[in-house]
Amino acid sequence: MNLNLILGLTLGAWIMTRGAIGQASNPALFFDTHALIIVGLGTLAAALIASPPGRLREIARFFIRGAFLRKERSKSYLVKTLISAHAYILKSGASRVQITDRIHPFLSEGIDLIREGHLDGAELQEVLELRVGQFKRSYLEDAKALAAIAKFPPAFGLLGAAAGMITLMSQLGSGGKDQLGPAMATAMVATFWGVGVANLILLPLADYAHRLGVEDLEARNLMVQGLLLIQRRESPVVLKEKLVSFLKQEEWDEIERHFHDQFPDPRMGA
Repeated sequence: MNLNLILGLTLGAWIMTRGAIGQASNPALFFDTHALIIVGLGTLAAALIASPPGRLREIARFFIRGAFLRKERSKSYLVKTLISAHAYILKSGASRVQITDRIHPFLSEGIDLIREGHLDGAELQEVLELRVGQFKRSYLEDAKALAAIAKFPPAFGLLGAAAGMITLMSQLGSGGKDQLGPAMATAMVATFWGVGVANLILLPLADYAHRLGVEDLEARNLMVQGLLLIQRRESPVVLKEKLVSFLKQEEWDEIERHFHDQFPDPRMGA
């Protein structure tokens, strides 16, 4: 579960409700039905027109996975898993490792490909890189789609404000000057929701999707390197030294300890 994402969305909702709506003498004005329809359904209509079929469903899945179902697996954890897998294969002579619930699905798939033994090194690399590219495209497309959709709420907010102002101006000649202030406030509600939804929800989610894409790409590239080294039965020392290059220097000691736990015999790690 991504606590930062949930905390950020919760804080954004609090800012909207307490920082803005809660300060109004009549908070019900912020929930004008016409304004909500123009911004909400207008954004949905524009998103359906602009997005390819199924993209909105993919964005919804991304949000659910990213906020509630995503398992955090640090790169140091991935390196330790790869070292453990290499140790098991070298010690047992078998191309299989114990799969745990926490192992990254991509890493599990790669180990299965090695175990099956149908692909040589070049073919394994090609297959893994193709899958990495597919995940990269998926994350970047989600980020681009969210950024594109974020353009619509402010635009429909202005549309709602314009519609309200037209109605307001048409009533000026009827003598209802005492209604001028409330009517203008209602006209601005759509702009309020348009700007708020875009800047507190959609644009942050687009940046979040882009960041996840970058982090996922780095993690998968690390796993590709490790899996290729495991398939070639490279020296464990070579495996360790290449993989720690993906980590921060302060994580190296942790990896070193794990390496010596897996390879207590220095000759085996040579």
